[in-house]
Amino acid sequence: MISIVLGTRPEIIKFSPVIRELEKKGIDFSIIHTGQHYSKEMDEVFFCELGLPEPKHNLRVGSAPHSVQIGNMLLRLDKVLKKEAPDLVMVLGDTNSTLAGALAASNLRIPVAYVESGLRSFDMDMQEERNRLLVTQCADLHFAPTETSKRNLLAEGVPEKNISVVGNTIVDACLQNLKLTEEKYRKELGGFVLMTAHRAENVDNRKRFSEIINGVNSIGARIVYPIHPRARKMLEKFKLDPGKIKLVEPMGYLEFLYHLSRARFVITDSGGVVEEATCLKIPSVCVRDSTDRPEAVEAGLCVMAGADSSAIKRYGKRISEDETFRDGMKSGENPYGDGKAARRVVDALQSRL
Repeated sequence: MISIVLGTRPEIIKFSPVIRELEKKGIDFSIIHTGQHYSKEMDEVFFCELGLPEPKHNLRVGSAPHSVQIGNMLLRLDKVLKKEAPDLVMVLGDTNSTLAGALAASNLRIPVAYVESGLRSFDMDMQEERNRLLVTQCADLHFAPTETSKRNLLAEGVPEKNISVVGNTIVDACLQNLKLTEEKYRKELGGFVLMTAHRAENVDNRKRFSEIINGVNSIGARIVYPIHPRARKMLEKFKLDPGKIKLVEPMGYLEFLYHLSRARFVITDSGGVVEEATCLKIPSVCVRDSTDRPEAVEAGLCVMAGADSSAIKRYGKRISEDETFRDGMKSGENPYGDGKAARRVVDALQSRL
C-alpha cells in the first residue's frame, strides 16, 4: 500500500494524474493531507473539481512558523504512518508537507518516493531549496522531471539506478483538464495579463512587493490578479495601492487554467505556474531572482525580471506590444514532457513493489 502525503494546492494538482493512474491500475493507496493549505478556496475545491478521492486523513496543522509547522506535522504523521504501515510513502515538490512526509517516513524506515526530484535554484535563501535538499537525502526513489534535474541529483551523489526521468506531472494535469475547462467556462475574457505573487520573499518584503506592483502597473495592460489570502493581508499591512491591477478572489484550478490559457502572458513568482504556462505556450515573466525551472528560460518561454519594476515594465511591454517577440516565445518547445509522466511513475512503482 502507498501513502501519498500532500498539503498544498500545487501538490494536489500535480499528484492528481498519479492518483488517477493508481486508481486505474487498482493499486491500493491512501491520501494523507497535512492541512498546510486549509481554506476551502485554496484546498477543498481542488479535490472536488479534479474528481479526486477525499483524503483518508487530514492532520489540520494549519499555519505556523516553519519549525513549529513541521514539528506539528511530524508528530501527527508519525501516528498515522504507524497505523497505516504503508509499503512506501510518496511526496512531491518542496513544501513543508513534502519535507515532513519524507522525514516521518524515513524515521520509520519506510521507503520514500520523491516526485519532482532534482529541481534546484541554487539559492539557499529559499526555504523551498533547503526543503528539497533535505528530502533528497531521505528519498529512495527519485522521479526527476527533466535531464537537468537528473544531472543535479547525480552531482549530489544520488545513485543513477535510483533516478528515473519521467517528465513533469503538471503536463499531464494540463492536458487532462484543458478540454474540461473549455467546456465549463464558455466566456470571452478579452485581452488581459494574468498575475500571481505569493512567495514569502516577495509578499512579506514591502520593498519587493511594492516594486512588483509598480512594475506591473507600468505595463499599461489589463492585469488580473487572483490574490492569495496571505498576499492580500500583506498588501493591506504595507498599505500598498494595487493601482489598476484588478484583484480577484483565489480561483479554483480549472478556472485558473482557463484564464491562463486565455492570457496574453503571465507575471508570476510561482515555478508551478511557469511550468503550466510553458505547457500552454503562454509566455511568462518570472518575478524572482533565481529559478528552479531553467528549462523554461532556456526554451525562451520565460524571462527573469526579479522584483525590479523597470525590468518588469521592459519585459511586460515587449511581450505585450511586440507580436514578433511574443510569437517567438510561443514557438519554444515544451521541455517538461509529453503528458505521460504519471504512467511512468506508477509503472516504476509497480516494478519496485
